[in-house]
Amino acid sequence: MNLSNIDMKHKNDDKSGGLQGCASGGTRGREPVSLDAKAAQLQYLSTTALAKKLGREGRDLFALFAEGGWLLRVDKSWQLTAKGCFEGGILLEHPRYGEYVAWPEAVISHPLVQGQAESLLSASKLAQKLKAERNFTLSARLLNRVLADLGWLQAGPKGWLLTAAGRALGGQQLWRDKTAIPYVCWPQSILQSPGLLASLDRLDVSYSQTTVEGVYYASLSGRLMTTVELRILDSWLYLQGLHYCSGRPITDTSLITVPVVAASVVTSVAASKKMHRLELSSDFYIAAQRLHIVYWPESDKPADIAKRLALSEQLRAMSERVLEWRFESGFSLMELDEKLPAELLSVGIAVY
Repeated sequence: MNLSNIDMKHKNDDKSGGLQGCASGGTRGREPVSLDAKAAQLQYLSTTALAKKLGREGRDLFALFAEGGWLLRVDKSWQLTAKGCFEGGILLEHPRYGEYVAWPEAVISHPLVQGQAESLLSASKLAQKLKAERNFTLSARLLNRVLADLGWLQAGPKGWLLTAAGRALGGQQLWRDKTAIPYVCWPQSILQSPGLLASLDRLDVSYSQTTVEGVYYASLSGRLMTTVELRILDSWLYLQGLHYCSGRPITDTSLITVPVVAASVVTSVAASKKMHRLELSSDFYIAAQRLHIVYWPESDKPADIAKRLALSEQLRAMSERVLEWRFESGFSLMELDEKLPAELLSVGIAVY
């Protein structure tokens, strides 16, 4: 058990005799000091117990004290700083779990603690707020990707690291208790950020952009796609950090007997009454794995079926790798985010 998670009240007459005062020059290796009668009446709480008294998450209070310079994260534990000592923090010794930091109850009225009026929310909690307030369903994993695209986060070897821009918006860097994997919590107010709202619009199936040429669907990558489904697919691939392109021409084309159709995959047609030479292009192409992604829309129109069959057959005739994507029960961003990673992993592409 991590010492920071001890959730109990401790008085300075602890029977273990582990109460120590703060001395200048650090917090380790000090001799216990005796306290006067007035100090002996004070009640000390672990950081977790203090957070519970405040009605907050313990990890949020640890992050607040770290931001204020009261605590310092060293390896997998929290250490009391000289500033934390000055503010009333002490080290107590638990007979089973060892040394931990405790605070007088009076610290509740400190401006640092009182100034943290807004509770911080994890990416999972923010996603729940989006669902409740906007009826917009987004996984915590994908939400973190969106925040990283905005420059508020950056991916670490594991977990997420807060950037200066994210800190300016009220983000707090935290670490998992058992694994020390970093993650970030946010004030609910970031859900009103114009930058975040604009990014979420690009992931919303109802969003479109009209130009003089017609209706286009702008993805997060900046590309203008011809359908909302392709825009969502493009935005999803972009958020994964994959090196890919859209509309890549398939140069080794052959004569294919299909009707002439006006579609995104057909860019020119040779004049012929019976046979048409089609210049095909794949919806998406991931160069490193030479993988083509072909999207099958929810359409039973013969022209739509014909053009997709032509593209799939041509790619296989060229011995290209093809991943064909269909939605099982209506277009869904959550279905895409839940199932496409496994499909990509089966061809050697890992996304997290």
